Formats: sequence, C-alpha cells, structure tokens
Amino acid sequence: MSREIYQKVGLILALVITGVSLPTSLLSFMREPIINNNQTYYIYYNRTYYVNNETVIDYSKPLEQKEYYYLSQYDCIIRNFTLSSNFAYWCYYNASMSFQLRFYMARGIFFESVSELNGTIGLVQYMDRVKILENSFTGIEKSFYYIPPFLSEWLFIYLVDDFVSVNITLMDEITKI
Repeated sequence: MSREIYQKVGLILALVITGVSLPTSLLSFMREPIINNNQTYYIYYNRTYYVNNETVIDYSKPLEQKEYYYLSQYDCIIRNFTLSSNFAYWCYYNASMSFQLRFYMARGIFFESVSELNGTIGLVQYMDRVKILENSFTGIEKSFYYIPPFLSEWLFIYLVDDFVSVNITLMDEITKI
C-alpha cells in the first residue's frame, strides 16, 4: 500500500513540476532579448538572431500572400531574396483566367535593369540573356519550388506572356531545407 502512495505522490510531484516549468519556458522564447555583458541570448520576433553583438538574419520567410490586379502582357512581378542552396523558394499562384506565365530566375545584380524594362518587350529579350532558369506555365493555378544553386541575391520574376488582363493571387515562402 505504501508503494502505491509513493507512486501517486511521485506522479503528482511530476505534474506540478511540469505545470510550473512548461509555461515558464514558453514565455522565455517569446520575450524580447535580454542582454548580459553585451551578449544577447534570445530571439527577436522578426527572426533576426543576435549572437555576440553580431546580427545573423534568418532568411526563412513565412507564407506571404499578395494580390496583383490587371496585369497585361509583359508586366512582371519581381521577388528579391538572398538565398543559398540550404533554402527552397516555394510558390503558388491562382489567377482569374487561364493564361501564359513565364518564371525566370536571375541574379540580384540585374534588379534595376529588370525594373526599368518592366512592361516592355525588351524585358523578354533581356531575360533571355541573363536568366539562370526559365519555366513556362499555362493555366489558372500552379505550384512549384526552386532551390538556388549557390549563395547569392536572387530575383524570382513572373512575367505575363499573353494578351490578357489578369488578376493574380501569389503566395510564396522560403523554407530551410
């Protein structure tokens, strides 16, 4: 009988310890960083890490949804991220009608040129010279992912290649592999 009492007391004691330590540990992950001797140990909400006063950015981006309205031929959507082969860029688009969409992947150094050529036929000719990857999609919706070959700043460019006026809902995210 005394053995059963010790087991019950042990179980109750374990539940009390868990009940106190679990909420405390969860709160410690959600608060602002505490600095001791100019050393920061906790994580900010925006996924920026601070280790020995040096900023290390976590490039993983949570799922983001954007709406684009009345895109016509040669209009493009540009997404710009610094990624390495340890990250995957995932995308899903849903459009108001079936149309032709080209997806280009290029280095970030071409961002200004791509921005200047947006909406012109010159953008297609320019992208044919600087692309690292090109895919073509037809339809109302599509999902795909891409893993960059090396660490760099990357442009993910979506180009409408049809005589239409289309609305697009674009969802994308970056995940660590």
